[in-house]
Amino acid sequence: ISFAYCVNECIRHVDIDLSWVFNLNAFVLDVELLSLKLLDIIFDEYRLVLGSFSIVLNRCRFGINDERHSSDGT
Repeated sequence: ISFAYCVNECIRHVDIDLSWVFNLNAFVLDVELLSLKLLDIIFDEYRLVLGSFSIVLNRCRFGINDERHSSDGT
């Protein structure tokens, strides 16, 4: 699963208005080539603003699968 896909899934599951964050999508596609350490630095800067988005994103980055995704095939 690509990091960009994971970000999309995270945004989809977070129940706050993150419409302005969708600009991160193109950004993340470029950042995929960089190290996760750099991503840690980048997302630390957004953590207070994004709140639960960062928490879900971290879960995705560490490979915790969304059981709903695997069980219903969506």
